[in-house]
Amino acid sequence: MIGRVGLASVMPTLTVSAISNLRPEQLSQSSGAINFNRQLGGALGINLISMGLEQRTAFFADAFAGLQTPDNNSTQLLMMKFGHFLGRLGWPFEKKPAGALYLVGRSIYAQASMMAFSDVFMLIGVVYVRTMTPVLLLRDPVTKPRPRPRLRPRLR
Repeated sequence: MIGRVGLASVMPTLTVSAISNLRPEQLSQSSGAINFNRQLGGALGINLISMGLEQRTAFFADAFAGLQTPDNNSTQLLMMKFGHFLGRLGWPFEKKPAGALYLVGRSIYAQASMMAFSDVFMLIGVVYVRTMTPVLLLRDPVTKPRPRPRLRPRLR
């Protein structure tokens, strides 16, 4: 919802600033071009973000899964705790190792997703800063207001 409010407050200003210097006969074509580019940018942006999340999640999941070996003390401790937890839930003894392994895999995937979100969020921040730099340069220069002439006080 916050994104929708931000978009609603930014888009009219951007549209007005984009078409403010055009002749009246160019307004319809420029408005269509602006809306087309906005829709295309939104669709491409969402797809690129989802692809980045998928690739970074796979990268981190592979990296984290490679660290989970039978010799790793942290993995053994985690498997033991998950096995104990599943035993308290009433799981049969012979199914506890498979359930604990599944839970370790889910926790690895959750950590990989969190790291991927962190990377993609950083990338979005960098893209935002890079795109806002030209926008700030497009602002009209601040001109000093001309001094108003002083009126003479009325004599009574």
